[in-house]
Formats: sequence, C-alpha cells, structure tokens
Amino acid sequence: MVKVSTLFDVLYELHWCSLCLRHQINNNITDLEPLEKELPQSILVKCGGLPKVIDAVAEWYNKSFDGRKYLKLKDINDNFMKKLEGFHSLRGLFSWMQSYLETCRDDPKPCIFYLPVFPIGHNIRFRRLRWRWIAEGYLRGTSSHTEKKNVKRLLKDLLEFSMIQLQSSSKSEQCQVNGFFHEYISSRPMEDNLVLALEGNCSLRSQQVGQHLTIRYMEDTDKNVYESTDFSRLRFVTVFGKCRPFMFDPEKIKMRHVWVMDLEDALDVSNADIDHIMELLPRLKFLSIRRCRDVTRLSMSIGGLKQLQTLDVRDTLIARLPEAILRLHHGMKVAKWSNAHSKHPEKMLQRLQHHQQKMLQ
Repeated sequence: MVKVSTLFDVLYELHWCSLCLRHQINNNITDLEPLEKELPQSILVKCGGLPKVIDAVAEWYNKSFDGRKYLKLKDINDNFMKKLEGFHSLRGLFSWMQSYLETCRDDPKPCIFYLPVFPIGHNIRFRRLRWRWIAEGYLRGTSSHTEKKNVKRLLKDLLEFSMIQLQSSSKSEQCQVNGFFHEYISSRPMEDNLVLALEGNCSLRSQQVGQHLTIRYMEDTDKNVYESTDFSRLRFVTVFGKCRPFMFDPEKIKMRHVWVMDLEDALDVSNADIDHIMELLPRLKFLSIRRCRDVTRLSMSIGGLKQLQTLDVRDTLIARLPEAILRLHHGMKVAKWSNAHSKHPEKMLQRLQHHQQKMLQ
C-alpha cells in the first residue's frame, strides 16, 4: 500500500516545480494560472482526510507518465468523483456510501444531502444549522428542549460518519463539511441532489432549480439567464460572496415560496436589497443578514413577514428594530446585537418578548 505521506511529498514536489511545467509537458501549457498553482491543495481537501482515498489517488499518481503528471492531476481535480468511482480500490467505499444513504433513517437523510449548500472549507456555526433546520422543516419538536435534543442527535450522526468535521480552534461551536462527502453528494443525479450551486458562468435551466439554491459567485453578465429562470419550486436561498442588485428585483424575480434567505457574510448587501427581499418573499421563516456591514436599517415592511421565525442581524449597522416587528410570529428568535451602533436594542427585544407572552396567554 502507498503511504499517506507519499501524496504530500509528490504534490509538494510538483507544486515546487510548477514554474517549469510548460517544458515538462511538451509546451501543452504556456502559462500557469494562479488556480493551477493551488491544484495540489485542492485535491487534498477533496480527499477529506480519508487515508483510503489519499492512498488511491497517490497510487494512481505514481503510475502516471512523468510528462503528463500535472495534466492528470488537473484532470482528477476537475472530474474528482467520476475518476475516483473508477478506482478498483475504492469500490467498497462507494458501495458502503450508497448503501448507507439508501438505508439511513429518514431524519438525517435530508440533512446529509443538504450539506453542499456550504462550500468546502467554510466554517458553519452549529446555531446557524439549528435555526435553518427548524425553518426548513428538518427538525420537528414540541418544545425548544426537544429541538435542541434533535439537533445534537443529528450533529452526532454527521460527526460519527465524518460527514462534518469539528473546528476546534474556533471560539464558538463550528464545523466544516468533509471535502470527500461534499464532492460525493454534489455529484449525485439531480433527482437525488437537493442543492444547485452557482459559481460563475450561470447555466441555469428551469428544470434544474429545485428546493435549494446556493450562489457562490455570479457576474453581472448572468443577469438575463437568472431573470428568465423559473424559481417556483425554490424554498431555500444561500448567498456567498457578492450580492448582485438583480438577484432580488421584485419586478423580475419570482420567489414567493422561499422560506429561508441566508445572507450571512455576503458582500455588498444594501438596504434596498433587504427591502426587495421583504417584498419578494412574504413566506420567509428565516432571514439572516449577519455581518452584512452595509445594512443600516430594517423597514416597516418587515411586519408583513407573518411566518418569520428567525431574524439574525448581528454585526450589522442596524441601530433600531422597527415597531412593526411586534406583529411577527410569537415564537420568533432575534439574534442579539454586538456592535457599537446599537441604541438600546435590548428594550425592543424586551418589548417583543413581552408581546409574545401576551399572545400566548
């Protein structure tokens, strides 16, 4: 068996020699792009720290012809799961994966297929998962205690099978999706894969858009394709990177059945974008604009989101909650402020809690 360290050694050597590659592969590559220099690390991340997978890739690499090693690595990086499924040594692993997903309990199954919502290497707070899972209907409990218990059980299942990995260095409880499982789930057929991820060069087709849409990168040139897409089945939207003005144009985009809008850490989110979202998505149960630094207010139209359960405005420049928030769902959770621009937000939260208690009497 090939030692695990072998892959690290050969990829490091390949990376170190990358400037000479065009001479080594018969001038098939004339200039090296920055992404090509990051190729070895990308492959290692996709292996998910699984020794069996690393061994298989290292063995395949060492059998490659010297003059084509880099091109072969580029090929396996671009077609990672398709290549690995052809490795004889990994047939047992893929058989187990398929069997597990077909026979696992009903409650963790959607949470497993849900994981590609988040990019590889992205830290995910447990509390963020909990609030999203509740809004998305993956957790059903008669009380807050039951919900917390169900969250712990689901997270334990995902951790036991290494589908997510704890980030011990973080201040709060966080995890990342295992790179191998992320690639495996993302490669499943559309009828099994719940998530459509957009990463530039928008190629949306109406029949592709299911329940989950995760937008990681989008150009202004994607506007026409995006606006002509049928989002009638869409329920959950997550945005990473820059938010484009056309994404939530209420005159062009129809997403009226969306329950979750997660903009945590998204860039260039404006007050106008939030106004459009509240107009466009009347059925929202979860709205997060956490760390959206350009958002300074919430309009009174938030009172129209009658089903809203979770509102996360932490680390924004919002100083006051509008009075209309008192008309919202009696069990709604509002993430507390942590910035210097807040003007006694605790008073509004106390009023909201008092209002909710009166509704329950």
